[in-house]
Amino acid sequence: MAEAIVSVLNEQLGSIIQQELEQEVRLVVGVGKEVANLTTTLSIIKPVLEDAEEKQLRNEAVKFWLRELKDILYDADDVLDEWNTKNFIARHVRGVISYRSSNAKKVLSYMFSPCSCFRPVKTDCDNASRIKTIREKIDVLALNKDQFNLVESKTCENTRQIISFVVNVSKIYGRDLDKGIILSKLVGETSSREMHVSVPVICIVGMGGLGKTALAQLVFEEETLITTFQLKMWVCVSEHYDFNRIAKEIIVQATGQMPDDVGWEDLRKSLWNTIKGKQFLLVLDNVWTEDYYKDWNPLKLCLDAGALGSRILVTTRNEEVAKMMDSIYTHRLGLLSDKDCWSLLRHRICLKRSAEELGKFEDIGKEIAKKCKGVPLAAKMLASLLWFKRTKQDWKNVLASEIWVVQQLQIILPALLLSYCALPSYLKRCFMYCAIFPKDAKLYKDNLVKLWMAQGFLGYDGGKELEMIGRDYFDDLATRSFFQDFVEDGDGNITACKMHDLVHDLSQFLTTTESLSVARFSSNKASPIHASDSNKSPCIDKATNLRTLIIKSTTVALPELFHQQTCLRALDLSRSDLKELPREVDRLIHLRLLDLSCTRLKDLPETVNNLYNLQTLKLNHCRHLCNLPEHIGDLLNLRHIEIEGTYALNFIPKGIGRLSRIQTLCKFIIGGANAGCTMTELRILNFLTGYLEIIGLRQVKSVNDAKQAELQNKKNICSLKLNFDCIWQGNENLREDNIRKMEAVLESLQPHKNLENLRIVGYPGSVFPSWISRNVALSNIVTLKLFRCKLCTQLPTLGELESLESLTIENLESVKHIGPEFYGTGVESNDDSENEIIAFPKLKKLEFVDMEVWEDWQFPFSKYKQIMPRLCYLTLKSCPKLVGLPSVGKLESLESMYIWGLSSLKRVGLEFFGISDDKFYKTGSGASAQQKIIFPKLKDLKFAHMEEFEEWKLPFQMDTQIMPHLRSLELRCCGKLKVLPALGSLQSLETLKLHDLRVVEHLGAEFLGISDCDVENKELTPTVVFSRLMYLTLEIMPEWEEHNDIVGKSTAAAIMPSLHTLEIAWCRKLKAVPPYMVPHTLKYLYLTDCPQLTGMQPYLPQLLEELILDRDVGVFSRSLPINSSNSYPNLKYFAIHSSPCTSLPQGFEKLTSLQELHIFFCKIIDFKTEELEHLASLRKLEISDCPILTERCKEDWSILSHVPVIITDFNLGG
Repeated sequence: MAEAIVSVLNEQLGSIIQQELEQEVRLVVGVGKEVANLTTTLSIIKPVLEDAEEKQLRNEAVKFWLRELKDILYDADDVLDEWNTKNFIARHVRGVISYRSSNAKKVLSYMFSPCSCFRPVKTDCDNASRIKTIREKIDVLALNKDQFNLVESKTCENTRQIISFVVNVSKIYGRDLDKGIILSKLVGETSSREMHVSVPVICIVGMGGLGKTALAQLVFEEETLITTFQLKMWVCVSEHYDFNRIAKEIIVQATGQMPDDVGWEDLRKSLWNTIKGKQFLLVLDNVWTEDYYKDWNPLKLCLDAGALGSRILVTTRNEEVAKMMDSIYTHRLGLLSDKDCWSLLRHRICLKRSAEELGKFEDIGKEIAKKCKGVPLAAKMLASLLWFKRTKQDWKNVLASEIWVVQQLQIILPALLLSYCALPSYLKRCFMYCAIFPKDAKLYKDNLVKLWMAQGFLGYDGGKELEMIGRDYFDDLATRSFFQDFVEDGDGNITACKMHDLVHDLSQFLTTTESLSVARFSSNKASPIHASDSNKSPCIDKATNLRTLIIKSTTVALPELFHQQTCLRALDLSRSDLKELPREVDRLIHLRLLDLSCTRLKDLPETVNNLYNLQTLKLNHCRHLCNLPEHIGDLLNLRHIEIEGTYALNFIPKGIGRLSRIQTLCKFIIGGANAGCTMTELRILNFLTGYLEIIGLRQVKSVNDAKQAELQNKKNICSLKLNFDCIWQGNENLREDNIRKMEAVLESLQPHKNLENLRIVGYPGSVFPSWISRNVALSNIVTLKLFRCKLCTQLPTLGELESLESLTIENLESVKHIGPEFYGTGVESNDDSENEIIAFPKLKKLEFVDMEVWEDWQFPFSKYKQIMPRLCYLTLKSCPKLVGLPSVGKLESLESMYIWGLSSLKRVGLEFFGISDDKFYKTGSGASAQQKIIFPKLKDLKFAHMEEFEEWKLPFQMDTQIMPHLRSLELRCCGKLKVLPALGSLQSLETLKLHDLRVVEHLGAEFLGISDCDVENKELTPTVVFSRLMYLTLEIMPEWEEHNDIVGKSTAAAIMPSLHTLEIAWCRKLKAVPPYMVPHTLKYLYLTDCPQLTGMQPYLPQLLEELILDRDVGVFSRSLPINSSNSYPNLKYFAIHSSPCTSLPQGFEKLTSLQELHIFFCKIIDFKTEELEHLASLRKLEISDCPILTERCKEDWSILSHVPVIITDFNLGG
């Protein structure tokens, strides 16, 4: 369906013609006359196009008429665009000559020769003749329109509503029962059928638009699942099933890291190891494949590595998929009731209107809700449509629309088509363009806007507001529910989205002859306008007027392609193995977007300089790219040069400063070669937007050059990196005069006050610029990082920057002291009658990293001065000479503190908490004082790699609360810390990790917070110690031997009553696990390499669910401490790794409820398979690298026939 494109393209041509009239009519009479005639013809035909678009649904003759008109208008657009390009060159050739006089003759001869990009350039008479021919064809169509009784539109297309926000509603109606059922299948009791499958599959089945994905999302985000599953992953499978993509997405979501590009087998093993032994929930959304052996089985075998309780939730339209996956439960999603449809409609419309106002429309609204036929997507789309309808008559018109009864819409929901028909034409063509993307594709907002701009959908005038118009169009379509599944950045701005399958079907239905997959060319008789492939070798010889081509295969002969497809506006060759771009690319004279990202290009041909209409050049992640075209400055229409991740790029060519419209240029490399640009070329680039890194500032020739860059005029740059390092030569030490010059250069680079993020790297000066300390200069700065400024001995005054939220000071290797000068005079508070002064009023995150000579840090607190009142995150890392910490306990908003590599710090005492010794002893001896809370909001604390750390005091004796909300504490690699403080008194502590504490011998009374005095005086004995501790890890404590029997001395104390998980590893002198570490609540016990565990051990608790014995764990390797009166019904997972024994431990026969048994790397273990007969509930047996046992099990597999999954050496089924 081409009517929307025809309508708006007609409007665009009118704009182009108007430009021709204004600029050329007095010079070129023939062209001017025909342009005027064409404008008159278009003004006659334009008013009836909207009616024609609706009538073509029922009238094939109207559809054919519109198609013919569209083809002619596309031809007109090509002719006028070619003519405009010629005029553009003529107007700007003098500028080229003056800038590059030595090449002027070459430029002129090339531009206007038959071999140039203009095929030969047409004479004025030729262009007049071509426009006349087009106008005559349109005249004929204009006469024919009368036979269709087309009615002129009364609406005004030029009035564009600007939408201020995007509706993204998570509320779901009529699905509470469905949600409850699905949740019960995910976390409920294991059924008898589930006992015989490895990882159960639950399927949600229903027709498109019913909300299967929405229901799955609602379930997926349920808070109760967070504690149930260790891993939660969501993968959209879509129509084209791709094991590699699915496996990679699972690994990324589980680990946060993208796996290397490896073969299928390596990827399978990586997936296996990623989820092995972990309880996971995996959602496979929108599954279509029915091929068990080719598609599902390879993935299923990997997923079988998951732990007991894992689940797979699948959404699909096809019930055969559920059967193929052997789903234990298939939930057939039904239609919504009319009542629920109206509730959904009303809720979304009420986001803009009051309930009282909407009440006047309720009767009509309920009738419209019936038209949804129980489909939530239809209700959502109609709600977005009605959102723009202000009167009751408007609603009646929607209800009475003829689209509800159009017979040709068997595959398209009428509600969707009705919503589309209500779009203004400028949005119709933008929406239909999205048909070029595959289903479930992630649509990136900025990329989509640039593609629309390349097609002229945003106008042809070249104004700087085009991108803003495009973003408004995107938001408008999102508001009208044509987009969904939004991805947002940290500021809440939408960066990407998807289209619902049915909405995508609508776009393809509307563009049957215009937007096609390359794979469909051979079977389609139409000539497409926009085309994309799916990593297949394309066959595009039948398409000669393409305007968009997205192609990932380089088996195509590109030179021939460029000669054939001369109408292209957008060409995407990204992610192909392209190594060289043919010179013939300059045949694409209309090209406005060229995407070569993620290819193997080393350079670009100079003929790229002849693409005078080019607006966007994308070269992101071309890692081998060394050079940009020498004369790229000739491309005066360039607005976006994307070169992120081009690590081999050594310089930016001279002439870049002529690109006055440039908005995107993420890095500006100074010098580098004779052809490299200078700092002065930044002067007129005042439309630069977003992120800019200036590299090689050491190469600035003079302070005046830096001043001429005029960074203060670049108001749209929000992130700026000033990098003094040189890419192409070393960063040797500078002479004194050069150091002074660099200081003056940085002083001259004051940015615009709109700047939000600033990073200064490799600054060779010794003094920071004055503007960095002035709030008036950096009034909007949010993030500041100073990195490797090696000669600076003093930090700048930063405490007066009112908007600063994140500050990182890294590798300033000459700073020794940080004192009052760092905080400045502060900022007056408006909230206090005493005009309290605040330093760093909004700072939330502070990091000091790699400060090699830093010795002293002061907090100048005073009665009328606050310091960092909002600081939440503090990191001190690799500051080897810092011998003391300031009173950080006075930072009342601090939530997380990470102290790492302070190798000279010996003591953390009272001053750390902001308490003086005098006050401590005075208050502790009985003086009355109001109770004070120290670190009132601290939740996470970590000390690591503190080689000299010997003493840590927690002042619980006085009238204070210490870290009352601390949840996680980790002590790592503190080799001299012998005695731990009273950590048991931290009543909110949930996770405690002690790692590599090599001289700790006891975890006794002091550690638990129970003193000898407390033991004798029962009234002082705390009733609960470590009251909320759930996770305890004790690793690499080679001197830890035993524990004092605190429980025996003080029966009033309950110790670790909530402990859930205990891990003890590499404690080679430990003789017995303290009984208080094995409470009845313990569910997970992991023991590794504790060979001295002998004698009496506490019984395994009855609620234990998982037991792992790794290496020699003493008596546990030989005999499990089983209570003979217990049956251990909850112990379902047991693993033995690298056992030194020849048999299973005694007591194993009591573990009758085991469902998973894993035996790894046990070279000498041997037992008969009969010893597993009692494991009637066993679902998975995995044996790896146990040569004797593997052979033994092969002797008689029949005994294990009841076990669904048996894996030996990573091979399923033995």
